[in-house]
Amino acid sequence: MTMLDTVKKAKRIKHSKLDDEIARHIETAKAELIRAGADEEVVNAGGSLVTEAVVTFCLMKLEDDLKEFERYERSFGIQLDQIRRSHNVQ
Repeated sequence: MTMLDTVKKAKRIKHSKLDDEIARHIETAKAELIRAGADEEVVNAGGSLVTEAVVTFCLMKLEDDLKEFERYERSFGIQLDQIRRSHNVQ
């Protein structure tokens, strides 16, 4: 399953109207992980922890409800920090 399909499944999106937007969010999430200090090879390998962080970031960006947005934002921040602090995350 591609990262795009994973995000769409998590958000329960069955159409392709948002594919370009979601693809941008995926790339932005990866760039943010790298910018924050996560190893680029680890991020690009896309292990389960990185995938979960990218999905969380995308869910945050696609959320309209402020409370839920903030919840995803906190979760992504924690995930980002844990990935950044870890070595050879899978």
